[in-house]
Amino acid sequence: MGTLKTCAKPQSNNQTNKLSKRDRILTCRVSVGIRVEDGNNAEPRENHVIRMNVSGMHFSTRESVLCRYPDTLLGDIRRRKKFYCKDLDEYFFDRHRPSFEGILIYYQTGVLKRPEDVPLDVFVMELHFFDMGENVITQLLIKEGYFVPKKEKLPQTRIKRVIWDLFERPGTSTWAKVITTVSSLFILLSVTTSCVETLPQFHKSHHSHQSNSDTQVNATEGLANVTSGNIISRQDVASQNPFLCIETVCVIWFVAELGLRFYACPSKAEFSRNALNVIDFVAILPYFVTVVLILTETSEEQAALSLGALRILRLVRVLRILQLTRHVKAIRLLWITVYDSRYALLTLLLVMAIGIVTSATGLYITEQRHPDAAFPSVPHSFWKSVITMTTVGYGETDVISLGGKIVAVVCAVYGILIMAILIPTFVDRFGALYMSEIVNPYGEVLELTQKEKLPKRRKLRRRETLV
Repeated sequence: MGTLKTCAKPQSNNQTNKLSKRDRILTCRVSVGIRVEDGNNAEPRENHVIRMNVSGMHFSTRESVLCRYPDTLLGDIRRRKKFYCKDLDEYFFDRHRPSFEGILIYYQTGVLKRPEDVPLDVFVMELHFFDMGENVITQLLIKEGYFVPKKEKLPQTRIKRVIWDLFERPGTSTWAKVITTVSSLFILLSVTTSCVETLPQFHKSHHSHQSNSDTQVNATEGLANVTSGNIISRQDVASQNPFLCIETVCVIWFVAELGLRFYACPSKAEFSRNALNVIDFVAILPYFVTVVLILTETSEEQAALSLGALRILRLVRVLRILQLTRHVKAIRLLWITVYDSRYALLTLLLVMAIGIVTSATGLYITEQRHPDAAFPSVPHSFWKSVITMTTVGYGETDVISLGGKIVAVVCAVYGILIMAILIPTFVDRFGALYMSEIVNPYGEVLELTQKEKLPKRRKLRRRETLV
């Protein structure tokens, strides 16, 4: 059979990379059966069998099998050609032999499974070498029980990428870790201040025995004590209030951090919908309400109404403790575990609800005939059933009758069995996530699927000028 000749010039690497997946599949189908011996000559064959030598172990398969995945190393004829040995008429790969068995099975069946005698990190490195694709590797890691975070969107400009890494990705640099530590300290300081200022010794009250009594105002809220004959300047009280000064410093940091993160975020809409960002914004509002009340002269009645609203808003500041989930991986993994185990938890709640209603009804029936019974209705028995089933054992009511004691024992045993069956599912899931994310014995392998280079600065040519 004659030699297939071509006059077309070989495409450059850039042109090859620009080929769509459909074009690669068509190119691969056209070249099925073509035996590549050198860069210029090729001999056409149908159902051509390709022989591969992987560190001394020989494998054979049809070229049409490899062409099922044209984006991979073995499926791309141009990239595979550099491993071809003309003398031996085979492709030679100096790679891990047991791992290649699993890779070849994936080409043949479409199912990727790690061989039992191959470590996970070695197998993943081989998948990267043969360019099996990020999706294939991610699915393998998930199947192995590892937590692979979704690939997050990153800012496109360099300055925004730097800011985003500093405030959102503490593992990228030392300065990012420093900023994360400082932010966590400010959160703890703010929450501690919100709790300590509620102690009685920090309250300034003024009691009056007359009908036109003085208005008691909490000094920590930055308002003055208003009396019938004397009004103390709110600004003076605010300047003398250490808690308000500490809160001012914390809010300055939180506002600056929230503003920079909003400026550098890749998507303003997703940033605004994020629950933690909403909590950040809401937790700052009580401070500005306090400042408005301080700077606004109001009457006693208006000050009292503002004081009530301010006390409610002050409770919102405690939600700032949830911001620590952004910086502590273990807490974030706990929320992920709750979400992943939501069906098991719903099953647990449903089974417990059945037991609570049944045992509460039994307590009511067995105890209602006793004169000293503490369960006048089924809803009154719910609390006793809950603390018995969860083995807490705390309550101010006791079971008196023999039938009630039998129901309580059955309820306690039922609760222990339910907890022992369903809780390990939640614990095992958290342990697997913790091992893969915190301990992470294959950390370098997992990072390979998430690597992205920082955008480089565009260099101006000599004749270019900035407008």
